[in-house]
Formats: sequence, C-alpha cells, structure tokens
Amino acid sequence: MASAQVLPNALRKQEHLEAGKRRLEEFRKKKAAERAKKLHPQTKLMLLMLSNMRNIF
Repeated sequence: MASAQVLPNALRKQEHLEAGKRRLEEFRKKKAAERAKKLHPQTKLMLLMLSNMRNIF
C-alpha cells in the first residue's frame, strides 16, 4: 500500500480556495504599496491628516 495520504475532494477544494484568497490579498497589498509610493508627498500628508481626523471623531 502507498503511504501517501489522499485528501477528500471537499478538503482539497477548501485548501485551494484559501490559498487563492491568500494570494489575492498579497496581490492587493502589493498593489496598494506601489500606489502609495507613487503618490505625491503632499497627497500622502493630506491622507494621513484625514485618517487622524477620523480617529478623533
């Protein structure tokens, strides 16, 4: 008998789905970081000020 463990279809599909979600989230974070680098410094300051104002109110 082979010692390889075969996962049920439902479990394999779930793992595949979760891996896809992780890859998508990593992709989104990477793209957001790239967009943030391209922003003008004054725009970055304005966004920072707006986010701080939301925390106050």
